[in-house]
Amino acid sequence: TMKPFLEHPTIDMKDIVFRAAFSADGGTLYAACNDGRVYTWDTKTGKAGAPLDPKAGHCYAVELSPDGR
Repeated sequence: TMKPFLEHPTIDMKDIVFRAAFSADGGTLYAACNDGRVYTWDTKTGKAGAPLDPKAGHCYAVELSPDGR
């Protein structure tokens, strides 16, 4: 079986990604999933970062500004 390049230790394979976005430099991928969290990955290594837990409820979309803020 093929192993995906990007895996996240806290995402179940049943989770749905609603929206995803790359950082301005392309170094990080952010994905808003159906559990309300945003998951991150280093695109060069494929290493998962800590999930971002939105303070105001569930997150269904991810958008990043071109200046990285």
